Amino acid sequence: MIKDKTSRKLVLKFPKHLIDRPVVYHLVKDYDLMINILKASIQPDAEGVLVLELSGSKQNFDEGVKFLKKLGIEVQP
Repeated sequence: MIKDKTSRKLVLKFPKHLIDRPVVYHLVKDYDLMINILKASIQPDAEGVLVLELSGSKQNFDEGVKFLKKLGIEVQP
């Protein structure tokens, strides 16, 4: 069982220059987070929107969100 587990639904808005980056992969691989994709709308040469549930330790969750923001992805609760 994960100590201090956090699970939240988030809306991610990707600028069009980031839609081909493996962002979800990095959240799983680098931050040991579990992802449940609830909705996605990604089109070539357009902003992408991803609604997901992100679960893991509080520290990994916070670091994963920081990673997203550093890339330039807008994170909304």
